[in-house]
Amino acid sequence: MPSKTKGQKKIGLLNCSGACFPAILGRRACNVAAYKSDKLAEICFVEHAWPLLSGDPKAVNHSQEILNSYPSIITVSGCGSACATRLLEQYGITPREFHISEGVHVGSKSPPFKIEDIKELLAGHLEDTVELIATFADEVSDKEAVNEVILGAPKQVKVGGESKKGYKNYPVVIFEIFDTARRLPATVKNAYKDKVNDPVAWAKCCVKDYGAEMICLELLSTNPLILDRTADEAVRVVTKVLDAVDVPLMIGGSGDLAKDMEVLPAVAKATAGRRCLLSTVTLENYKNIIPAAIQYNHIILAASSLSLEAAMAFNRDLIKEGVKEDSIIMDLSTCPLGYGFEYSYSLVERSKLGAFNAHKLAQLPVLFCPANSWAARESRAKVDGWGDPNKRGPIWEMVAGIGGLMAGADLLLMLDPTACMNVKTFIKEGLKWQ
Repeated sequence: MPSKTKGQKKIGLLNCSGACFPAILGRRACNVAAYKSDKLAEICFVEHAWPLLSGDPKAVNHSQEILNSYPSIITVSGCGSACATRLLEQYGITPREFHISEGVHVGSKSPPFKIEDIKELLAGHLEDTVELIATFADEVSDKEAVNEVILGAPKQVKVGGESKKGYKNYPVVIFEIFDTARRLPATVKNAYKDKVNDPVAWAKCCVKDYGAEMICLELLSTNPLILDRTADEAVRVVTKVLDAVDVPLMIGGSGDLAKDMEVLPAVAKATAGRRCLLSTVTLENYKNIIPAAIQYNHIILAASSLSLEAAMAFNRDLIKEGVKEDSIIMDLSTCPLGYGFEYSYSLVERSKLGAFNAHKLAQLPVLFCPANSWAARESRAKVDGWGDPNKRGPIWEMVAGIGGLMAGADLLLMLDPTACMNVKTFIKEGLKWQ
C-alpha cells in the first residue's frame, strides 16, 4: 500500500485483484505507471479482497478510508466481475475519471474506449498501457483545479475548488443546462443545436464558446413524471459534466420534493470537495439535504417564496442546523418580466439595503433567475405586430437580467446564450468604472 503524506494529492490507481491474464497485466501496468509518475499511487486490494466482498465491517471501513484519501481514482479491471469495480460499487463510488475494462459493461457502465483497443493494449503492449494511464493522470490533474467564483458582500461565499484562476467579487451569470432534452425556446435550440441532447457537450460549449464562469445542471430527468432516473444515474451525469469543465457547478433537482431528497444527497457525496451549489433547498426538504451538504463541503441555495422576512428566518434555521454562513446563497424567487417582476426586484433591493444596515441574516449573496422570463407568454408568442420572437425572447431575458443586476443580485441564472453574453458584456462594462 503506498504511503501518503499530508497534503499529497496523488491519483489512485485501483487495480483489479482478479487472476485473469488481463488483470495481471493491468496490475503490472499500475505498478510501472505509479513508479514512473509522481502523480500516481497504486492501490491493491488483493490481500483482503474477500473480506471486502463479503462485507466484513473492519475491512470495509479500512478500505473506505484509503479510497477517501485520494481525490481521484482510476480503476483498471480485467473483467466485468473485477474486484476493483465491485469494491467501488459496494462503497457507492463511481470512478470520476476513466475506467479500463475487458468487459463490454462493468457495473452498468460502458468503458469510454473501443474494447478491441483495450484488449490489445492489455494483452500485448504493457508500455503503451502505462503511457495511456499516465496520460489519463495528466488530464485528471488538470481537471482537479476548478476555477473559483467569489460572491457577495459584505459576507462572501466561494464556489468551486482549488483555483486555477480566481474570479474577483462581481456578479456572475450561470449558464443553465439540462440532463435531458426538454421543451426549450427555439432560440436556445438553434444556438446549441444537437448539444441539448448531451449535457457534457452542452456544458463544454457554454464554457468554450461563451465563456461561462459557472454552469447549472438541472437534473430534470430524475422527476418521476419525466424519466424517473435514479440517483445513481444522476450521479454519473453530474460527475461527467464536472470533469468535462473547469468551472464551478450548480446542481439543480427535478422539482419533485421526494425525489430531490434522494438525489441531492447522493450527488453531494459523489462530488465531495468540489464545492458545488445544491439547488433547491426549502423549508420542506432542508433537513434531508443539508447533512450531506455540510459533510461534503457544499453550498446550498436556500429558497423562499417572495418574502425577505421568511428568507432571513430560513437562514437562521439553517445556521442553527450547522450550515455555515459562507455556505448559503439566498433565492428570494424571481417573477417573469410582466408578471410581478417589480416585486422580485424590490425584494433583492430590500435585502441589499438590509445588508448595508447591518442585518446579518440579509448579508448573504442573492441569486436572481432571469431564465424564468421564458415562462411569460409574451416572451415567445408569435403575434402580429410584436416583432420577431427569436429576438424578443433573448431581449426579454436580458432585460430581466439587467434588472436583477441593478437590484444588487450576485448570481444570475440564465438560459439563452445570447442573453447571457449581453448581460456578461453589461457586467464587464460596469467593472471598468470601479
